[in-house]
Amino acid sequence: VGGFSGFKFNSGEVMIFIATIFWAIESIIAKKALQDISSITLAGARMVVGSLLLFIIVAVQGNISEVFSLGATQWGWTLLSSVFLLGYVVTWYTALQYAPAWYVATLLVPATLVTNFLTTIFITQTISWQQAVSGGLYLVGIIIILSIARKTFKSDVLIPSSETNSENF
Repeated sequence: VGGFSGFKFNSGEVMIFIATIFWAIESIIAKKALQDISSITLAGARMVVGSLLLFIIVAVQGNISEVFSLGATQWGWTLLSSVFLLGYVVTWYTALQYAPAWYVATLLVPATLVTNFLTTIFITQTISWQQAVSGGLYLVGIIIILSIARKTFKSDVLIPSSETNSENF
């Protein structure tokens, strides 16, 4: 959105890098687990474990009283965002159940394009030529990935990977 000015290797960038590594590991573990567990069950377990970990972190930091002092509006927003997160996780795990992890991961590429587009509309109200070129390249990449996927998959009907001999990753 603001333009890339190079890596600074600060704590924020390091945390993003670590989160990306954890996310990749999670996708591999989920792909394996989805051979025996439904995507809804696995997503529910992920949400419960994640909630418990966050609660433990808050408790270790000594901020547990702040959790219990949240008002109705704050709990409402927490629940709303949790529902959206659950929907995302169920969708992600369901996609992993039916397609290789590399393909499912590429479906997140348009998120950057959508973010830039929404920023242009609601925040900056302008689009630079660099953003237009970047958006065009994203679209070209999406088209290439979709065309490769169409040639790679033997059928337009998706079957869970546990029922096929297709590539698991």
